[in-house]
Amino acid sequence: MSVLALGGCSAHDDRGGSAREGGSIAVGASNVPSTLDPSLATDARALQALWLVYTPLLTYRHAEGRDGTDPVPGLARDLPEVSDDGLTYTFRLRRGLRYSNGARVRAGDFERAVKRVRELRSPLAPLYAGISSIDADARSGSIRVTLTHPDPAFPHILALPSSAPLPRGTEAKDLSGRPPPGLGPYRIADVGKGRRMVLARVRDFHLAEVPAGHVDNIALVRGGSAVRQARAVITGQLDLMQEVAPTDLLPEIRSKYNDRYREDPTTSTVALIPDSGAPPFDDPAVRGAVSESLDGEKLVRLYKGLLESSCNFLPEAVDGYRPLDPCPYGDRDEPADLVSAHERIQEAAAENARVSVRAGVGTPPVVARYVVLALRKVGLDATFRGGAGARLSVERIAPLVAHPEAFFERITRRTLDAQLSEEVAEGIEPSDGEEADDAWASADERVVTEGYAVPLGTELQPSLLSERMDAENCARFHPVFGLDLSSLCLK
Repeated sequence: MSVLALGGCSAHDDRGGSAREGGSIAVGASNVPSTLDPSLATDARALQALWLVYTPLLTYRHAEGRDGTDPVPGLARDLPEVSDDGLTYTFRLRRGLRYSNGARVRAGDFERAVKRVRELRSPLAPLYAGISSIDADARSGSIRVTLTHPDPAFPHILALPSSAPLPRGTEAKDLSGRPPPGLGPYRIADVGKGRRMVLARVRDFHLAEVPAGHVDNIALVRGGSAVRQARAVITGQLDLMQEVAPTDLLPEIRSKYNDRYREDPTTSTVALIPDSGAPPFDDPAVRGAVSESLDGEKLVRLYKGLLESSCNFLPEAVDGYRPLDPCPYGDRDEPADLVSAHERIQEAAAENARVSVRAGVGTPPVVARYVVLALRKVGLDATFRGGAGARLSVERIAPLVAHPEAFFERITRRTLDAQLSEEVAEGIEPSDGEEADDAWASADERVVTEGYAVPLGTELQPSLLSERMDAENCARFHPVFGLDLSSLCLK
């Protein structure tokens, strides 16, 4: 079976024309996503594939790093006209667009997609709650969207596959077994629920800002355990693995296969989130002591090296990121300052205060246990999971929408801080990009200096390619959707 590959060069990048065209690849996965309906899918692997099948009015730029979180025109001719109050977005649909089944794309199809998300009570429905009306003109291709309140993250919501227009006749039910037609460089050619999914390249695909694919077929297949997948990629039975390799195999993969193995930063933040309304975490000095008690190098080891240390709450690829230098409570690349942390605890009269450490979804329990031991060393009575005391959660924060507001929502809804709320509000208010970035950067700094979150770093996504893949010229990692499968090619 052919293997799914990773994206790199394309007809739209500076290496244009260097990639080999054609062939088939297979991508391994421990679990092939069972939800492949664009209105319902939230799984990372599903979104990675659906991004190439369903192009919305706006889409994320096919680029690495910060550039990859820029919304650019997709099916719309240009970026939208936005009213001065930030409530109305007006788009013009490109002419001559057709879905993979040949049906014309019409201006009203965007409204159908939004209604469908709502009717299906999709987990994505809250993202569209701020839309009060959609007016489409079939003749001119104009689409006017009105919001109930300004939302700077709205263009990012529009860049998700769930926002892609859908053709007439698309039923309001889960179509994961036979996903509806879309418009993109690939179409879904076959689905074996829970076992495989095959993407087939759409011939003669041309759309500005959206690169065409290189390989003809991409098969996402159930590849078994991480050990099995790693061996299969090394021996050429699979072309791509995107899961964390077993600890005993990682050194070999990182050294022997470093020409086709990579670890890329995602739009995620790993952080400790204290209950800042409960003692002892209602004292900023105690929250600062928590930060000082942690050894960045130790944390990276616990994450098998797949954590890029950071002092910022916002990841580097998100608007508003500006590196905090110096770190408010010690550099993450330096050893923990247990003496200073203990002194802070003593000055706050918080010695032996009870603290309950929890591991959030996706957090290795070993990390939470390390935090418990670190807090005990500086004078807190910390326990793992059970027990009384203020909660401290080790969390992975990776919202689907790669916008700073989505990250700060986790903090502002539980923290009563007038200055922080004001800074977030300044980022939300209609303004130019530089002013908004200033507001988000100020909010980021306040979250960290006040200890409302103790950032540990950004998760790294591993990718191992088979020897037959052109890893040097065709491997582009998108910070939101992962390896851009449309950029992959064979040698």
